[in-house]
Amino acid sequence: MAPLPLSLVSQHDHCSLHSFNHSVLLSEQSAHEETWELDKQTPEGSQLVFIRDTISSSSMAPLPLSLVTQPGMTIAASTPKIFNHHVVLSEQSPHEETWEQTPESSQLVDSEAWRLGVETNTLRSWTVVPPECVEYVKTYMLGSGTGSGSQCLRDSQMVANESIAYASSLKLSGDGKDVWIFDVDDTLISSLPYFAAHHYGGEGIDDDVFINWAALAENPLLPASHRLYTHLLELGFKIFLITGRYSYERNATEKNLVRVGYHSWEALFLREPEDYEKSAVVYKSEKKLKIEEDGFRIRGNSGDQWSDLTGYSVGDRTFKLPNLMYYVG
Repeated sequence: MAPLPLSLVSQHDHCSLHSFNHSVLLSEQSAHEETWELDKQTPEGSQLVFIRDTISSSSMAPLPLSLVTQPGMTIAASTPKIFNHHVVLSEQSPHEETWEQTPESSQLVDSEAWRLGVETNTLRSWTVVPPECVEYVKTYMLGSGTGSGSQCLRDSQMVANESIAYASSLKLSGDGKDVWIFDVDDTLISSLPYFAAHHYGGEGIDDDVFINWAALAENPLLPASHRLYTHLLELGFKIFLITGRYSYERNATEKNLVRVGYHSWEALFLREPEDYEKSAVVYKSEKKLKIEEDGFRIRGNSGDQWSDLTGYSVGDRTFKLPNLMYYVG
């Protein structure tokens, strides 16, 4: 039997999240221990103490047709005869097929299929997590309370392991021009506390409220990414950070990064006024091109959004971290 890839081997210092007490506790071995406590006084026992905005259902983006179960439809993996599948030749459409719905099939969106669509960049430009998937996203981010940790952290550890294996295999030039690019939010630090207070992405993002929250500089560390970051510095990579945050957020962003243990980056790019109206793909591609024009070689590129990893000047290899809470195009 072939050995398992390093990215799938459990690490002794991996972190765990426990959803029953709604806290995130980093490893005792980490010098940057963080605990996120949710407000236990709320009726649901799962809301953080932040301003909560609401949106009307009319502001939600329509669901992609590929994930919507049409009335009277159930797609069955078994033989059609068992589920009373029949083909009706409609007067309007001679090729219309109908599938008889079973009592068990009442959910409009399959959460696993939705997650696959998001993480493979198949679903794009969505604005909120579908209502049927909110509880799934919550469990994905926090864990099921069984003590096994969250799937999100396990996925992040896998990405970090594979990134480290790749970086360690490279022969660096020794001229200080080998570069690794990182996004900031939900790549190096987490915005989970904010989104936990807003139905784990089930509400639209109010930019002003999010900016005010980020100004507190209290985003927790993402431990898998910190492990990768530290290893890259030890290998001799120069690190550049490119964030979609605005230039007036620089002080809070740098304060937050230093507070949780990041240091020694070469440059931190934020949106200047001329970048405010650009899409994330265009803005980040322009910054990466500038890095290359300055003589650096982008050997690796890590981000939680596909807009971090697509466009041009993306580097030799990209690494996608999980994020089911929001989409940036």
